[in-house]
Amino acid sequence: MSHKVEIYVRQSAGRNYLNFHVSNILREKLLASLKNGAVDSDGVDINLELSILPEWITDEEQRARFENQRESMHIRVPVSAINTYFED
Repeated sequence: MSHKVEIYVRQSAGRNYLNFHVSNILREKLLASLKNGAVDSDGVDINLELSILPEWITDEEQRARFENQRESMHIRVPVSAINTYFED
């Protein structure tokens, strides 16, 4: 995981968590980039992973279709950049 940033959304004990898994090699670079407003994925593999839960689907028709499939869904989204905005 030397040049990877993996972002997971997971549910545990009824709470939703956003987790960042970052290697020590990238830690300072990532923190400085976030502070400066953008993290570019050049040379870094960034992915967002989600195991979709029915209660996260806000459209009732889509939620019903998803629930009728009786299958779990896991997606991995390649991320090109992480942008941060800070306001007073």
